[in-house]
Amino acid sequence: MLRRCLLLVFSLSGFSVCTPIFSQDSAAPAPSPSAADTQTKLQARDELWQQAQALQSAGKAAEAITAGERVLTLERELYGNSHAKLTGTIEWLSQQYLAQQNLLQAETYAAELQRVQEALHEKAGWQSVSARWRLDYVRKVSNTQPATLIRMLAIESEVNRLLAEGKPADAAKEIDKLIP
Repeated sequence: MLRRCLLLVFSLSGFSVCTPIFSQDSAAPAPSPSAADTQTKLQARDELWQQAQALQSAGKAAEAITAGERVLTLERELYGNSHAKLTGTIEWLSQQYLAQQNLLQAETYAAELQRVQEALHEKAGWQSVSARWRLDYVRKVSNTQPATLIRMLAIESEVNRLLAEGKPADAAKEIDKLIP
């Protein structure tokens, strides 16, 4: 598109300066393709995250995990491999794999969470300590008998549901079921 331009010539101490002034009918510059691409990826990530949550709520764990992994792929493209925006998705994937008793994948994501948190907050940061605790928890759970693990995960799921509903006393009663 042609832009109309007026040139004003100013004379300052014997120098001429030409400054373009764009007319009011000139169009604003178009957003750069990378900004548009970023917006598209952010929107896709948000939609996939909502889809993953809905699938999880509907009991479709495998599909939820697949959507969650696609979310993480988009986040890596947007932010790189060591960004705070990745941590929630990585932790969620670790938890989903643990709930499905896929302990190898649960440990892989827990280890990745630790790596990212330590890159962001050093080893002494509380986020790094929490990530180390999660990895340790996944490793310990992997040594649990399958029947016990199923029972533990069911109680954990119920505790999380009760806490989300604002019923901490009922959640505490569920936790007591873990003690023989």
